[in-house]
Amino acid sequence: MIAMTLRSAILLILIALPAVNAGAAEDTRPRKTVAPAQATTSTDFNRAIEQLNFARQLMRDKNYQGASAILEGIYESDPANKVAIAQLITCYDQLKYYAKAEEMVRRQIAEQSGNYYYRVKLAEFLIKQDRLEDGRSAYRDAVGLTKLENTGHFANIIRSMMLHSLADDAFTLIDSLRQVKADPVLFALERGTILEQKKKYGPAAEEFARLLEDTTSNGKSANNAEKKLISLLEFGESSEAAEKRLVSVLDETASPRLLSLLSSFYLKAYRFEQAFQYAVRQDSLEGHKGLTLLVFMHSCSERKLYDQTAKMARYIIDRYDKNPMVAETYFLYGEALVNLGQYDRAIGIYDTVVVILPRVQDKADAVYRIGKIHSEYYNDCQTALRYFDSVITSYQAGMGYLSAKLARPYCLARLGETGQAAEAFSLMLKRHVSEDMREEVEYNLALLDFFEKNFDSSRVALRRLMVDFPRGFYVNDALQLLTVIDQAEENEKLLYDYSNAVMFEYRRMPDSVDVKLKSIVDATDKALADIALFKLSTLCLKRADTSQALTYIDIMVVDYPESYYLPYAIKAKADVLVLNEKTLDEARVLYRGLLEQYPNYPFISEVRKLMRQLDEESKIG
Repeated sequence: MIAMTLRSAILLILIALPAVNAGAAEDTRPRKTVAPAQATTSTDFNRAIEQLNFARQLMRDKNYQGASAILEGIYESDPANKVAIAQLITCYDQLKYYAKAEEMVRRQIAEQSGNYYYRVKLAEFLIKQDRLEDGRSAYRDAVGLTKLENTGHFANIIRSMMLHSLADDAFTLIDSLRQVKADPVLFALERGTILEQKKKYGPAAEEFARLLEDTTSNGKSANNAEKKLISLLEFGESSEAAEKRLVSVLDETASPRLLSLLSSFYLKAYRFEQAFQYAVRQDSLEGHKGLTLLVFMHSCSERKLYDQTAKMARYIIDRYDKNPMVAETYFLYGEALVNLGQYDRAIGIYDTVVVILPRVQDKADAVYRIGKIHSEYYNDCQTALRYFDSVITSYQAGMGYLSAKLARPYCLARLGETGQAAEAFSLMLKRHVSEDMREEVEYNLALLDFFEKNFDSSRVALRRLMVDFPRGFYVNDALQLLTVIDQAEENEKLLYDYSNAVMFEYRRMPDSVDVKLKSIVDATDKALADIALFKLSTLCLKRADTSQALTYIDIMVVDYPESYYLPYAIKAKADVLVLNEKTLDEARVLYRGLLEQYPNYPFISEVRKLMRQLDEESKIG
């Protein structure tokens, strides 16, 4: 009874495929059979293995002609060598010897009439010879040889059809199999792809969505379906139809994965209210665990959508006050408020952390962040020191404690207490700290020597830093400072002025920095004039004074064409000009000049990317 049912099912599938011409029957001409040659000795066997390996190497090198010559020799002496046969068929395919490939496949079919794989290969080679109906016949034979429960074989047949101009036939086969097996999700990825190719974007999106809903489907299929849905949503032509269909699917059957996908899509599209609502809906569907909402917050923070980060933080805190994830929520909330310039509110959030969270590590981090707000944004190092000292005294745990230990000497140095700062930095080196932190400390100690006009000590420390941390974060800064010391060592006044300029910059005294740098530019000895101009232009850009910055850069172009810093200055000028439609062409010229004249500078990859973007925008325009 079961056998009869399977035969009936296969017959139904075969009927569903397009009819074929009588001329499409399998070639039944008698063929010469060659008795398999027997390897008489182990030497013959080893030689055959060597030849196969050599053929494989030729194929890897794309030398299919040479490989086929070797494989034909192996096949002639041993027609039963399945490895040689498979490789020879591949070579014929790559060389477009489709007739020879067909002949080889037909020989295998004659020997293995029940092998569906060779029927599929035969179909492919027939279609490549423009024998479409013959190819259909071969596919029908492959389907007839496939057991209904062998989904993998049917998948290979369907994908082969799709790749060889028979997408409609594949579509019909999928629908027949779904009906027979009563499985509405069967081959959803393939069916959706065919619909997408036909520009039926709504139905295609629904097919892909089914895989996200189906917990029995394998992870790879669901991942591929998700990628397809993202492409449909982000592609202008298909976005509206795909979105509409997916929303209707959600109204019928909500899927956490689909809700997540739509929430991410709306977030990228700056449709924040919808993104928020879908994230909340997903959290509800998952049992109000809150993790989805935290992921949403991270996504907003990474995209610098700090308003949305804060909004979700308030939602979480109101509803999940006892959940362990609330700690992370508070820190993301405080960080968002800082980036929004709401420093007092951020301090309030961190104060709340200190009061309500039990972990010492969280308290240390919160108090450290309050101190950082005072030092970095209020420029109040005295108050910041009190907070850092509070962490060091009362909350000796976690990264907040280490960060406070490192931040303290920075504040001392900015207050002009360079001796105390050096002592505090040196104490850090006696602790077990990370490689990055050690490099930072050693660079700052060298810098403090430079501020104190101990130029020989600073030179030694900077050179040691470059040896100890050749790929470190501070290597370029160390190299620039060494260059300054070497260039100006014969002019003590010049070196003193530059030392004071860097010190005032460190201490955030911009007016004093400008005075010292301008005195270097105006000095009779021009040894450091180019770097002083570059630093002046950089400081002006930080203050959004682009006009004065461009003036300094133009002076560099005229007076210091050989300066190491000139390419950096030109790029900075181009970055300003590219923001204005009226000066866009001038920016293009500058970027192109950088590509041609300074191909080895570290910013070149960024310039190439900018040029590609400008070219694409020009084509679209």
